Amino acid sequence: MPSPPSLPRLLLYLAAGAAGVRLAVFVSVAFGRLTFPWEVEFLEGLTIDYAYTLLHGGNLYAPPSAHFAPNWYPPLHYVVNLAAFLAGGFSLSTARSVSIVSVLLALVLGARLLRRAGSSWAALLLFAATALSFYPATGYWYDVARVDSLATLLAVAGVAALASNGARPSGAATWIGGALLALAVFTKQTSVAVAGGALLFLLVERDAARLGRLVGALLSTSVPLALMLLVAYGADAAIVVTQPASHYFALRWVRVFAEFAWPMLPLFAAVGIALGVADGERARTLRLLLCTSGCAFLMGLLAMCKIGGQFNSSMPAIFLVSLGTALAADTLLARPRLRLCVPALALFALALPPWDYLDWIPTRTDRSEAEEILADMRAVDGPFLAYNASFVSTLTRGDQYPYWDRLYDWAGGQDKRTPYQPDPARYPEGFLRLIRERRFLAVYTNASDYLKDPVYAVISENYRPVRFWGSGMGPSVTDMRWRHCVPRVKWEPKGP
Repeated sequence: MPSPPSLPRLLLYLAAGAAGVRLAVFVSVAFGRLTFPWEVEFLEGLTIDYAYTLLHGGNLYAPPSAHFAPNWYPPLHYVVNLAAFLAGGFSLSTARSVSIVSVLLALVLGARLLRRAGSSWAALLLFAATALSFYPATGYWYDVARVDSLATLLAVAGVAALASNGARPSGAATWIGGALLALAVFTKQTSVAVAGGALLFLLVERDAARLGRLVGALLSTSVPLALMLLVAYGADAAIVVTQPASHYFALRWVRVFAEFAWPMLPLFAAVGIALGVADGERARTLRLLLCTSGCAFLMGLLAMCKIGGQFNSSMPAIFLVSLGTALAADTLLARPRLRLCVPALALFALALPPWDYLDWIPTRTDRSEAEEILADMRAVDGPFLAYNASFVSTLTRGDQYPYWDRLYDWAGGQDKRTPYQPDPARYPEGFLRLIRERRFLAVYTNASDYLKDPVYAVISENYRPVRFWGSGMGPSVTDMRWRHCVPRVKWEPKGP
């Protein structure tokens, strides 16, 4: 009779199973909607519009006009995507590919860090399983054409550089780590938490020499980039700081964050327990990962407590605490009283809900309807406005128009003083005039009124709905957030 597998081998089987299942979910959803022609998350299309603006020398942060509305993210994501677009063509699938590659590279860099630290293959698989197990909980965000996956890659890469040589990086590695963390901040501002965590680690370790080098690396990278922004866009570039700072903030959303983030607590606990029994280089690396992931966790909480906050801001925390958990695994496994914690973590990563991934993959009906809407837009013999999908007119005719959410934010709809009450006077008159004078032969919106959006009211006054595509919104269809991104109502000008 064969003997039962040893605990390390059992852990390898469990971790491999968990990683395989979670990777299969990621691949099935990411590639199942890679070529879907509409946004699967609001603002995906802005990646196309702002890369297009960069290509044509426009101002990414200029006040709204008839043809543009600014976003408040730093520009690096759009620069990287512009390079991808020039190589693979302007499309959502190209932009999503950047995010997919970013996530896969983050997994590879994390695995490389673990191998250099002497971790087992089971620990590497546990890292992949835990990092990917949060993909559903984030709203299947890892593959969308937004800034977060690239920012997470840069954050993981920066921490991995600082973790070299048992978290005693050489001068070159320290500079590379600091530069990567600065680039992460210039991709998404919330990445400053990871940089802060790295500084905190060196401060707690009293490693003055490396602390000074890291500060120098951060400044020598970020100061020139900030000056480039000022030279290119002038005072308009300040929006990357002033606009998020003006947003409404409420601690009542802590409960929403807690419902999402509680599965990270066992991972943090595993890192903390391992720290109590580890020593030497492994303990120092664990402290680095705990500091960076802990600060990123707190930033995810803060981001969730403002209007527009989503779970995507916690992606760096997820990947970094997953790295810490994997690094802790072999330490815990070597302690008889703690070793059962590790297979429990693998089972936890395998079982973590939700399991609704099939609802996030567009069906054949969804795709057929999407192509029908696109064909209808292409058939319009003149200018049309895709109000909640501005990238379509950009790609179809080269006519760029402002995106509804960015106008709503600019007009104060997300501000702390006026939540959900945008000021109609702050909307660009030139854009409203185009609608009032019925210059568009057709207007396309989704099926909502955009939270009392003043532009929607102007559309309703001057246009009449003539067609509705509703098969993807019927009573027999699961009402997922991504379905609301599709423009489903066609409006045509009213008579004189």
